[in-house]
Amino acid sequence: MVLCSGERRRVTGSRAAFRWLWAGQTASVLGTAISSLAIPTYAIVVLGVSPFAVGLLGAVQFAAFPILGLAAGVWVDRWSRRSTMLVADAVRAIAIGSIPAAAFAHLLGYPQLLAVAAISGIAAVFFEIAYQSLVPAIVAPVDLERANSRLQLTRSIAEVGGTGLAGALIALIGAALAVVIDAASFLVSFVSLLAVRVRETHLAERRANAEPFIRELRDGVDVLLRSPVWIRIVGATATFNLGISMTGSVYLLFLYRVLHFSPAVAGALLAVANLGFAGALFAPRIARRFGVGRTLVVTTTVSAFSQLLVPLALVTAPLPLLFLAEIAITACIPIYNIAQVSLRQRTIPAELLGRANATLKTIVTGVVPIGTLAGGVLGSTIGIVPTLIAGALILICAVPWLLGAPIRALRADLPAPAEPAA
Repeated sequence: MVLCSGERRRVTGSRAAFRWLWAGQTASVLGTAISSLAIPTYAIVVLGVSPFAVGLLGAVQFAAFPILGLAAGVWVDRWSRRSTMLVADAVRAIAIGSIPAAAFAHLLGYPQLLAVAAISGIAAVFFEIAYQSLVPAIVAPVDLERANSRLQLTRSIAEVGGTGLAGALIALIGAALAVVIDAASFLVSFVSLLAVRVRETHLAERRANAEPFIRELRDGVDVLLRSPVWIRIVGATATFNLGISMTGSVYLLFLYRVLHFSPAVAGALLAVANLGFAGALFAPRIARRFGVGRTLVVTTTVSAFSQLLVPLALVTAPLPLLFLAEIAITACIPIYNIAQVSLRQRTIPAELLGRANATLKTIVTGVVPIGTLAGGVLGSTIGIVPTLIAGALILICAVPWLLGAPIRALRADLPAPAEPAA
């Protein structure tokens, strides 16, 4: 199966629906940013776990994608995507909410953190696949870059605020109680999704053309992995995620145990460095001006090589160097994501989009638990700094995937945005 030609799809949503989806996603990301710092901080500082245990905590969170991703794509294409997201938000609110409840009762331990990570990871599989598949039902194809730019921009702003807020909350009330904001954010997302009104036309199409489960699963794999363009984008993204998950599994350990930063300083560093999110503002213009292919190559290259700066913080003034490395990657990743997500949403048929998203997510997110576990093992054996270097070298290996002719052929022929935008 090949990519469709990108014909204009009928849009069944509205500006109001997009705004409610936008608001809910922003609240959810804000809370998740707090938990992403607070939960491993609790494990490291309060429980005193090993680097391997920190890596395992991250691996469990992402293990659901390689296990459930492909099947979830079939189910999401069969179900209402909005309803799927509502259930996922409710499950995550309950799971995350159990952490401050257990901490208040003095019962919180490492096994519960693992269980919450696993449950949240399963819910995230269904939410993320449904979320990226619902956007094209609300937004016209001509406006996808602009809509995805807004979603990515507010995601980055929420991550900035959430990371900075996390450092302050951890210092004020403790890491475990800080995650109550995350639980509340999923409730806000749930309420916002209730207000989204959209007619999901893929449901009628799927009922009229129902096929066996395995055939539908294979169609979702074929639409990506038989395309010369998408096989390269998937390979580059997976390689990048493998490297960044390795470095990420020991990054907080590097800040806390090697550089001796406090949680407040670490949170402030990550928050200020995330100002690179401004790159999302210019993503549609960049992709249109330079072409999708060149945009993917340059953003991947800058992101990968910037991570070689991180270990150098050990031998020079750490804060400026870490800030430079982080702001480079936080500026480039949103541009890369907006370009490839918009391309996928525009060129893959709506009835296959859930399965295509699931295939891509299964591969590119499926390597994350491998990377986090590898980072934990290497951090415990060869050390934290050598692990950071190894992860950076793997990141650089993502660049050759994008240097072939199929990616170069993705030129700046995207349609101009319509007015009014989504």
